[in-house]
Formats: sequence, structure tokens, C-alpha cells
Amino acid sequence: MRTLGKGAMCAIAVAALATAAVAADAKAKNKPPIGSLDVPAAGAKVTGKTQSYGWALDEDGKVTSLELMLDGKALKKLTRNAPRPDVCSTYKVAACPKVGFDTTVDFSKVKKGPHTLSLKVTDNRGAKAEIGKREITVE
Repeated sequence: MRTLGKGAMCAIAVAALATAAVAADAKAKNKPPIGSLDVPAAGAKVTGKTQSYGWALDEDGKVTSLELMLDGKALKKLTRNAPRPDVCSTYKVAACPKVGFDTTVDFSKVKKGPHTLSLKVTDNRGAKAEIGKREITVE
């Protein structure tokens, strides 16, 4: 078994620290996803089957998960398949033009009264964002 001298040990330690710093720096620069929950609007009164649409994208990666949340719990998984040229004219990302979603949400089994609605978006590097948080009323 060969032992390493102090110089070799120091070089190994410096290399390991540099690798960790580069990895931490790359993760720190990961921008969270962005987007908009366009409909239902804040303060909306919803009942039965209601349309919901908006958009989500990630400027330095890709969106891997998009969920409509009700009171902090997943209500519906969403798929981005609606073209949004209005968004893509501002944000030049690989997912363009299909960064939008347009879906129907069934509120008929949701307890009547006030609720909090939002989007939960996750990117391929683990960044998460809660987007468009608003109060709605189920009637």
C-alpha cells in the first residue's frame, strides 16, 4: 500500500472542494420555473366543470411537472400542449410554442366555499415554484 504525501493529499482535497463548489454554484444559478394561471381569475366563483388555462416554462431547463393545486393539495396534473405565441414572443425557450395548458377542472366534488388555487411547477433540476396563487369560491 502506498501512502500519499502531504502535497498529494492537499491537491486531492482542493480538487474535491473545487468540484463541490462548481456543483453548488450550478445548482444555485438554477432559475425557478415561471408562468401564469390565467383562468380562473382571483375571486372567481366556480361550479361544476370549469375551464382553466395558463402557461409555464423554465428559462434554463425544462418543466417536468405541472399541477393545479387546491388548498395546497394536487387537484389535477396538467399537460403543456397549447400554443402560446404571446408568451413565446417574450421568452425564447425550447418548449415554445407549446408552453400553455387548457383544461377542464371538475369542482362538483369540492366542498363549497372559499379555496386557494395555484400552479405547482417543477423543473428538471429540482427547482419548484408556486404560481398564480389566488382565492376562488366553489358554489
